[in-house]
Amino acid sequence: RDELPEAAERFAGVNEELEALLAQLGEAPTALEALTAEGLLDRLRNVAEGLDVCERHLTDFLEAKRRLFPRFYFVSTAMLLHLLSRAREPEDVVRHINTVMQAVQAVQLGAGGEVLALESTEGPEVVRMDHVAPRPKVEGRVETALAALIEGTRSELRMQLVRAHEDHTKRKRIDWVFSHAAQLVLLTAQIAWTARTEQALAHVASGVSGALADLCALQRTELADLITLVQGDLQPNDRRKVMNLITLETHTRDVNAKLLADGVRHTADFAWVSQMKTRRGVHSTDTEEDVWVHVCDAEFRYSFEYLGNGPRLVVTPLTDRIYITATQACHLALGCAPAGPAGTGKTETTKDLAK
Repeated sequence: RDELPEAAERFAGVNEELEALLAQLGEAPTALEALTAEGLLDRLRNVAEGLDVCERHLTDFLEAKRRLFPRFYFVSTAMLLHLLSRAREPEDVVRHINTVMQAVQAVQLGAGGEVLALESTEGPEVVRMDHVAPRPKVEGRVETALAALIEGTRSELRMQLVRAHEDHTKRKRIDWVFSHAAQLVLLTAQIAWTARTEQALAHVASGVSGALADLCALQRTELADLITLVQGDLQPNDRRKVMNLITLETHTRDVNAKLLADGVRHTADFAWVSQMKTRRGVHSTDTEEDVWVHVCDAEFRYSFEYLGNGPRLVVTPLTDRIYITATQACHLALGCAPAGPAGTGKTETTKDLAK
């Protein structure tokens, strides 16, 4: 009503006219007299035309909201209308947060709609807004509030990654795994693998021939420790976190073993360039550190979309080829769609690449 005053006024007039018509029809003694009343057809046509005009205004309004906040394109019209109508009630808005943030089950709010924490859809994991300042608030227009919440979540995860990355070198690895959100554990592990592998290849290029072999041995030891850990008594959420880490590090172990077997000696070798590498640093167009994903000549900024602690797919050589093809297509602003028989994992592979 506040954002569409003219359409709201028109609809009120149409509604009033329709109620008057229904009242008139109810007073008629017979259906025949009710339906043959003078001017009834013209009045019904005016009501229908008025409703059409209101519907067009509403459609244009919803399209404008979707352009402002594109995630609304994936929300049903009924749900979008409900969200927009509850703008003054933050608790009602965040009750449906899962429609725009897939990995978030609930949002903990404080005074004035201030966001205190996010609760994951996968178990009891909670991301607290302890580092971002000021904390995002669910207030004002819904699309603005949700955009602020998403951006605040990304800023919080970016700050928590700094801590996770620093802890990775200071604490025992088994203790470190359980001290940070699952997404940040996996991301830090990928960053560390990229850095260690490139350092080992640099040493090999400089004449230290056993550097990559030593890294492979270290990877096998770390992987064995994780396997021993997951065989113990763990909470379901912690077990999934460790299993996901095992899945990713099994792939990185296999990659490095193949690099060693193929005699790769430089980071410019295609066998290494074609791998999905995660790096943390300052980009040429930025002034602050961020996380970047590189595959061949494709480069993507890590978005820090909260992913929770969902399962991860096993990465096979075919998966690697799909990753190369899809990322190069995105880099060249082209389309890409995996093809093959039903049930072979095309959709799940594409979704896992997005993570």
